[in-house]
Amino acid sequence: RGLVTALPKGTAVNVNTAPEPVLMALSAQPNEGAIKSFVESRIKEPASDVAKLITDDTFGAGVEAAMLTTASEFFIVRGEIVVGSGRVPLYSLIYRPRQGSPMVLSRGFDP
Repeated sequence: RGLVTALPKGTAVNVNTAPEPVLMALSAQPNEGAIKSFVESRIKEPASDVAKLITDDTFGAGVEAAMLTTASEFFIVRGEIVVGSGRVPLYSLIYRPRQGSPMVLSRGFDP
């Protein structure tokens, strides 16, 4: 939980924001040392070119450029409403296409 979500087929993983376990899961044979190094370095120098990451074999065998991106289109917004001593956690799934306006795809309550 917290690392897996259901998005449309073909949605690329943002290499600049994905947690290390998600990046490790991209390949059946992940390049663990290179991934750890990349995760540490992206804080100061985010990736701007996924093709270079593929050429450098940063993520391991079988990872293709179409699987990766440096921009996100889907976001989860979490919030909480507090009234007196009651609390209601809420979330919204937002889709922000490369062109056009953002759209709220779903809203719900966290359990």
